[in-house]
Amino acid sequence: MAEREASSYWEEQGFLLLVASFLSGPFALALNLGAGYALVKPACASGNAAILTAVAAVSLTMVIAGTWIGWSCLTRAGLADSDGGRREDRSYTMALVAIGLNATIGLFIVTSAIPQFFLSACD
Repeated sequence: MAEREASSYWEEQGFLLLVASFLSGPFALALNLGAGYALVKPACASGNAAILTAVAAVSLTMVIAGTWIGWSCLTRAGLADSDGGRREDRSYTMALVAIGLNATIGLFIVTSAIPQFFLSACD
């Protein structure tokens, strides 16, 4: 009975959480790059680059949320077998990849936000 409950979790809610965790980083990066690019001219015209920092903060929050979801899926999967024949093993691997992807994208967002503190929005 417990095997069926674990299996149904990864078929329904767990799968959606893994996909959300996996895709939150790329969506956050797209938001950071797209909205940041679109808001450079208004930020330059107003002389206030706080909107660009806010976009980076929202993007970083999305990445942190995706990492947290991935971590919760990782702990839910428990100990995985390195041979990887069960659904829980594949979910464990996907959660690890999602955490790594979100960490890398979070680093990209932070490094893209650093120049905003040293340069004006018009530079």
